[in-house]
Amino acid sequence: MTQMIKKGFLLIICLILCTGSFFVSLGNTAVHADTPTSTSTSIPTSVIDWNAVRQTVDGFGGSGAFGRPDFIMQLEEPIRTQILDMVFSKDKGIGISIIRNLVGDGVAAPTIEPQPGVFVWDDPDWETKRADFDKGQIWFMNEAKKRGVTTFMSTVWSPPAWMKTNNSVNGISDGVQGKLKPEHYQDFADYLAEYVLGYKKYFDIDIKYISVANEPNWPASYSGCIWTPEELNVFIRDYLGPTFKAKNVPAKIMMPETLDFSEAYAIPALNDPVTVDYIGVVAAHAYGSAGISPFPVSTEKKKPIWMTEFGTGNVVISYDGGTMKDGLTQANMISDMFNTTGISAFFWWWLAARNESDGSDLIRLVHDDSGQVNG
Repeated sequence: MTQMIKKGFLLIICLILCTGSFFVSLGNTAVHADTPTSTSTSIPTSVIDWNAVRQTVDGFGGSGAFGRPDFIMQLEEPIRTQILDMVFSKDKGIGISIIRNLVGDGVAAPTIEPQPGVFVWDDPDWETKRADFDKGQIWFMNEAKKRGVTTFMSTVWSPPAWMKTNNSVNGISDGVQGKLKPEHYQDFADYLAEYVLGYKKYFDIDIKYISVANEPNWPASYSGCIWTPEELNVFIRDYLGPTFKAKNVPAKIMMPETLDFSEAYAIPALNDPVTVDYIGVVAAHAYGSAGISPFPVSTEKKKPIWMTEFGTGNVVISYDGGTMKDGLTQANMISDMFNTTGISAFFWWWLAARNESDGSDLIRLVHDDSGQVNG
């Protein structure tokens, strides 16, 4: 399969270079091929300029949130290793280079602070409990590390329930939308700092990016938290940014990861002369968008733009059962995001999971009648 992909890729490049103009940039390397107008007697010539950098590509990613790595762990060998190689290996697979995690809230994943001021690693029995803490996500990151992945980002779906107005990790519970209580803004900033520092100290995992909120404009019935653009600006400007700086937290701050592919939620923060310096990446999802458009303010402020979640149909792209039509439609969407918006990273939703045929899994696992994943 790998050889077929390589041959197909080489064929595509050959066709492009022989028929027109094409450029692609990875990291600090760019390719720009211009074919001069040919006459009936001239031979088309392509010139590759490695020094003309058009854009920086940080990578391609996917998520292991909500316990999805547990399904991969259930698989017998050699299938388990084969799937990990298919996802992360540059030689045996597609070379996914970024993993997106879920910052534990106590329900969707274990929380590092189950009650105010009490961190799990302060427990006298921590050493005996450590191996089972957030086991699936940490196992997934370590398997990715073995295959060359070094970039890990973690997104907050919800702060712990005790920090929120509805006392629930859900975005909406009993009709009440959950927001972070203003009196806990500093607690939450400390929480995220401890998360990054703790995962390095206890698990040797370098969390390079922290995203403040997953879809802050969506009142989810599952883990979620509602924020306004102005609230995100205040939290980053007055609490999270200064806390990361004071505690030497190396992770870059990402926001706003809205449901729709737009920079609108980031505008107050980007236009704030203090907050803008704390923002490392402007990110958005690709659901419910009317089309692929530029992010002019993010571009003006020279902020990398990431599309950090997409999986199933909306008005931009409809899921077509994994057909070639579906693949080409998604390829066009990815191309438009790189060319029109200038994104630096593209993420699928789940990399390998057991979610039937809704299109959310890059690799769809199957299971038996008891729910055991078996292939």
